[in-house]
Amino acid sequence: MNIKSNMKTNSNGWGLLILCMLLSFSALLPNQLLAQSDVASSERSSVVVEIDLQRLMKSPIVQKEQLAQMVQMGIIPFDIQKVDRFFATAQMPDDFSKTASLTPGQPLPFNFLVQVELEDSDSAKEFFESQTTGSKEIKKNGKTYFAPDTPAAPENMLAHVTKEKTFEMGTQGYILKNSRDFLSKELAAIWSKNKKPNAIRISIDVESNRKFVTEAMKVARQQAPMSMQGLLAIVDDLSTLSLAADLESAKLLSLVATAKDEESLKNLNAAINGMLGVGR
Repeated sequence: MNIKSNMKTNSNGWGLLILCMLLSFSALLPNQLLAQSDVASSERSSVVVEIDLQRLMKSPIVQKEQLAQMVQMGIIPFDIQKVDRFFATAQMPDDFSKTASLTPGQPLPFNFLVQVELEDSDSAKEFFESQTTGSKEIKKNGKTYFAPDTPAAPENMLAHVTKEKTFEMGTQGYILKNSRDFLSKELAAIWSKNKKPNAIRISIDVESNRKFVTEAMKVARQQAPMSMQGLLAIVDDLSTLSLAADLESAKLLSLVATAKDEESLKNLNAAINGMLGVGR
């Protein structure tokens, strides 16, 4: 049965209808997707780490008494049991030699951002004060930040409180951005493979930083024992890598890796199967 509509509309009516539909649809989207990112492709991060401290602390493997002693002794400069979540993402420098020749007081040659979420506002205030003692207050873009007030500290470091329970620290190249969408396209893709809940998640975009990784592995091979050489060789075949560990679930460890090419994939399979064989 065919049904014909008798409703008529002009072009202006259709334009208004489409506009209303678009506005209605946009209201359903997260603000992060609507806002235009102010992070350039060259500024994208290549490493990301997230630790769910509360989930990790529930594990019987974690020695809570030892952690408490380390806090009392000042080895750990804050009460780790009051931290809910730790998140960090960073760029790799374009040249490995830059990390080996860092000069005190000079800006870091890469960007990074660290977020620490505390269990409540009182804990956040205590944590913030412990981390900014001896810092100088700086105004940027209408916001208050704190910078290290020592000659040896990198001059491009800042810290501030973003929310009631969240402390943020990092380089100005990241912390002053409006967007928090720092992950490269490749890093974001592999990061999504190991989803929450997990106590620990780590992802690395190797291919986008091949020069840095190659130089770093060359140094590592010179210093590492023979037992580690096979493991280090795997990095040469990687494009991206993601690890997730959860001590509460049946799946304790999840590894997702992409290879550079078909030959690298064969090498990865052989290396991983070899390590699993040793584990048995």
